[in-house]
Amino acid sequence: MEGRMPLPHVRDLSPAILAALLASGLCACGGIGPAPQPPNAVYATTVSGRILAFPVTHSGLQAAAGLGAPASVAGPANSRGLAIAAISGTQYALYVSDPGADAIRVYTIGDSSNQPAPAGIGPFPLGTGDGSPEVMTDGPFGVGNLYVATSKGAIAGFGIGTDGTLTPVPGSPFTAGAGVSQMLETVSVAPPPKQNLCLFTSDHTDPNGGVSAFAVQGNGALAPVTGSPFATVADGGPTALLSAVVNGAVSPVQILYAGLGNAGAIAAFTVAPDCSLTPLPGSPFPAGGGVVSLFAGYQMLFAGNGADGTVSSFTIDQSSGALTPTATAPLAGIAGSGNALEVYGLVLLPNAQSDDIVGLQIGGSATNGARVTTAPGSPFYAGSGTLATVLLVRPVVDPP
Repeated sequence: MEGRMPLPHVRDLSPAILAALLASGLCACGGIGPAPQPPNAVYATTVSGRILAFPVTHSGLQAAAGLGAPASVAGPANSRGLAIAAISGTQYALYVSDPGADAIRVYTIGDSSNQPAPAGIGPFPLGTGDGSPEVMTDGPFGVGNLYVATSKGAIAGFGIGTDGTLTPVPGSPFTAGAGVSQMLETVSVAPPPKQNLCLFTSDHTDPNGGVSAFAVQGNGALAPVTGSPFATVADGGPTALLSAVVNGAVSPVQILYAGLGNAGAIAAFTVAPDCSLTPLPGSPFPAGGGVVSLFAGYQMLFAGNGADGTVSSFTIDQSSGALTPTATAPLAGIAGSGNALEVYGLVLLPNAQSDDIVGLQIGGSATNGARVTTAPGSPFYAGSGTLATVLLVRPVVDPP
């Protein structure tokens, strides 16, 4: 699996490192080589049944400037589940939930174009028999297993084959909350072999505002963590999830943040090596109304508030992970309705109520703080309300 992880692109290198490589002749960053590959791309589902493919434009080696005009292909309407995985060679599989068929549809993306095309496999039924697919996750590195939450309280798990074929993992489906808003898969922070692959879910229907935790087994099965779901506040309505690591220079501590859409707050937990959660002192931390998205940068956390169309900012204590509101007034006039997607410093917020995607930029430094501004060119026209987004990062192709 590890061999299929995307390699760093030259745009990910600092200017100083790139200059040194160019001077040394170790980096063949120009000259004659293979045909240029397509740029990285952002895919989005829409309420109208189109799958959009936006090319990512760059203003330099690292920063994403925005999104180009999208290509599109027909797909299921009102799909809230979208994931991508590297399969054989330079091929990718794009997985799209189909609520009308209670199944997952598969599209392929080749090495010469970002345009998705229907695959000759599937659609793959959920096997739950009790609800349409909602959100999904394909793991922290875009490889491995695919997990799909349904509208009736189950998570269907699939192994991903080299041709994109989905095969149910042992024990699937797994019991979960009926209102899963987001799933987050991450590796717990611990010295090997104590690390675990963890899957966290937020359930906006849980009466205790619970966040569920599962340990992902070697065969892809999900084992509920003792004590799960972990309560926040009564009827808190958990939505967005975000993982961060603090105290990295001494003894790293992993923190899981959960936006509470009904409570106007952000819950915070420390993550143990076994994936169990412990509330942070002072949690939950007050935030804006109707938190729908969380994103971070420069040792700060930002919350997109759906109720009033603002973005609130917090400093993250680098020892404990506690949040402190900044004195900066919330950025206003931001309409977003879904989870944030970070693309090389550009933050994208889908908007089901409009025909565009909101783009934000985080600027500043860890020393002097950061602020969020509207990205140039934002909002990016989509032609229909957008629901779910996912990023394709292509590996570097070395010249011969």
